[in-house]
Amino acid sequence: MKALTKIIAAALTASLAVCSVAPVNAAFTNIPSDTVVTAGDTVKIPTYTSEAEMLKYIRSQMRQRTESFSVAIKGISVNDSKEYTDMLIKKIFEYTGNPKEGSYLFLSIHKILLSTNVEDDILSIDFELSYMTTLDQEEKLDTQINTLIKGMNVILGDNYKEKPDAENIAKGYAYFVQFMKYADLTEDKTDTSLFSAYSVLTNKKANSIGFLQLFIRVLAEIGIESNAFFTSVDLTGKLGSHIIASVCVDGTYYLCDPVSDFLLEDGKNKFLLKGMNDFDSDFDGSSAYKQAAEKMNMTISEMAAQNGVALYSYDKKFEFGDVSDDGLIDSVDASMMLAEYARLSTSDKCGIFSAGQKTAADMDKNGRIDSVDASVILSYYAYKSTKSDSTSLSDFVSKKK
Repeated sequence: MKALTKIIAAALTASLAVCSVAPVNAAFTNIPSDTVVTAGDTVKIPTYTSEAEMLKYIRSQMRQRTESFSVAIKGISVNDSKEYTDMLIKKIFEYTGNPKEGSYLFLSIHKILLSTNVEDDILSIDFELSYMTTLDQEEKLDTQINTLIKGMNVILGDNYKEKPDAENIAKGYAYFVQFMKYADLTEDKTDTSLFSAYSVLTNKKANSIGFLQLFIRVLAEIGIESNAFFTSVDLTGKLGSHIIASVCVDGTYYLCDPVSDFLLEDGKNKFLLKGMNDFDSDFDGSSAYKQAAEKMNMTISEMAAQNGVALYSYDKKFEFGDVSDDGLIDSVDASMMLAEYARLSTSDKCGIFSAGQKTAADMDKNGRIDSVDASVILSYYAYKSTKSDSTSLSDFVSKKK
């Protein structure tokens, strides 16, 4: 079989200026990947049959700040190589539970160049990388991070590991916003050293990406998943397109923007665990993401689902059954429940209902949102359409038991 090589080049720092309202993985969807040239000389490289094992090796090389390495995996044809490579790049930076991987690792990379070669259904991938920090700097950072984590009980309180994630996130977020006062925030994008958590703790100076990387790292150190999220929504007027975090609480991802809260200097933490539909509800209520969705001919629910983040803030309350928050209990609510059920039935099981919506949607109190809950809403809607009594949804559900 004729061997082919495709070159994939991505200047990650440059991509920040053009990506908007997209999760970290979307940064790779537009990487040029259609340049095809003849393969060079064959060299012996680690060859895998297990994708999981190959990913472990790739991540380990990146953690070690290896600038050039190669891997290969069996069972990939020339026709499948482009799609597979694009998918693989996304998987490299998925959350693994290791604080030095996931979005933290992604934000550590300055540039990445991939060359792929397929021969006899073996896909070989050559990596050429440059990083924001050196291995020595990362080791020094580890020491500082370990010291910070040892004092986490002072920040989050005794027995914080036994407390709900949302409570720990709120306390940690408030501390982080205050902590930023002790380092200089600059939006200099020309000095790569400023893009790192290392620069925050060691040089006491970094840009917003460096601060966000530290935020993601510390959350991971206490077992909380978060991902980098590119956005063009800047409510401070000082950041432009920048990175915020999508933080996981009970399986749902909420938006956090500690840098913007620091810049506002009002101590109110307006961008803590927010949803896409009400991200700016505590700021100016301009519904920036909703406006962005409309410009893209999307609904806000579609945009939230596309990005895998909550529709509403973690602490927003909902009336029982009224998941649309429009003051009515009708087919709209049932449709939203069915859509959420469909999302939760996919392989990634990523829903967009906030904590309040989940409670409001769970008619039978079994901890799940499914077609049974939606059917109860439709039954109640039909009942109220023909009856003029004051039966509440709660009473209606109780009578059906």
